[in-house]
Amino acid sequence: ARLGAALRLARISAPMLPVLAAAPGGRALLMAQFMARPWDAPPEWLVEELRTQIASPWTEPLLRQILMAPMQPGGTGQGVLIGWGRWDRICFAWQAIRAREAFPEARFRWFAASGHYSPWDEPDETARAILRHAA
Repeated sequence: ARLGAALRLARISAPMLPVLAAAPGGRALLMAQFMARPWDAPPEWLVEELRTQIASPWTEPLLRQILMAPMQPGGTGQGVLIGWGRWDRICFAWQAIRAREAFPEARFRWFAASGHYSPWDEPDETARAILRHAA
């Protein structure tokens, strides 16, 4: 429900995205669910990211599928790296327990300064974690 509301807000505000993104408070309004520090995001990047999500024909069907799909049974988790942002407002920290139980062999990595999507908040650290895991 929160993701759908965020998508609707982005669509409604589409004509005003450059104006909203120009101010730290506007960036916070648009991206607080996804980022730990949305006010630090470059305005041009944020506008392009949101316009891409709004224009994609796959955003809503994918969102519906994720929200309505039955819980995944998990698996061995071998070769899997699960990254979790401590400031994630979409998948809360307590849900990490379920992920660890579902994938007990997976490597688990907390991103201390990240929201839902660590490449946005900690791109260098995310890349390092993926490269270390893949090595």
